[in-house]
Amino acid sequence: MEAPVFEKGYPNYEAVNGGDYLMSKQEVTVTVTLDEFRTVDLLQAMIIRLDDNLNDPEPKHDPYLNSLSTDTKRKMLSCFREYF
Repeated sequence: MEAPVFEKGYPNYEAVNGGDYLMSKQEVTVTVTLDEFRTVDLLQAMIIRLDDNLNDPEPKHDPYLNSLSTDTKRKMLSCFREYF
């Protein structure tokens, strides 16, 4: 018969899901640059952002995209989709 999880060196349920463990909050801040992302990922993010701005009733706030006309955003999205 297999030993219970806590006997294998793993913490028991109460140790993981109870007590002050869940109450403590830890925060990690990491600084990244656009150079750390692949171009294909940046293009995909731009396509999603444009599509969201055009089609979502409550799009993510983006001052640059908000400054463009709907026609310009549609042309950009069409171009990205054609060549991506």
